[in-house]
Amino acid sequence: MENRPIIKIKRDKMDVIIEAVTILALLITFLYPAFYYSYLPENIPAHFNFSGEVDRYDHKSWVWLLPIISLVLNTALYFLNKKPHLFNYVDKITAENAEENYRSSIKIMRFTGLVISILFLIITYQTIRLGLSGAKKTPVWSEYLIYFLLFILTFGTLSYV
Repeated sequence: MENRPIIKIKRDKMDVIIEAVTILALLITFLYPAFYYSYLPENIPAHFNFSGEVDRYDHKSWVWLLPIISLVLNTALYFLNKKPHLFNYVDKITAENAEENYRSSIKIMRFTGLVISILFLIITYQTIRLGLSGAKKTPVWSEYLIYFLLFILTFGTLSYV
């Protein structure tokens, strides 16, 4: 790897908003199971197929795995964003283009963290909802919302490239 400039990229207003919404989603992803944990049956849905049908059950303590994974992923992205000079880039990074490239890559990573936190919030919500109701399939709206978020993540970040 060539010697890339190491510069600090200041957050703009949109960065602060995305981080705040990400933290809020993470917080809700932990609070929701905390509130409903004692009401959950011993076994809750632990895996869904592509049709949104439950295809595996596990102990209710499994519900904590989702918030923890979301927190770990977002923490990793947070710390990675502090070292954009280590990312892979298509173009050669120079002193002239470093700030623009770093800013774009940081925004993509920050946006990815937001989408991850919302996806895990939806899955946590559905897991608890299905566990409490005994239903065997997620509602169609949640499937479409997840597909929409994945679409946004995939194609929405192109505006930063």
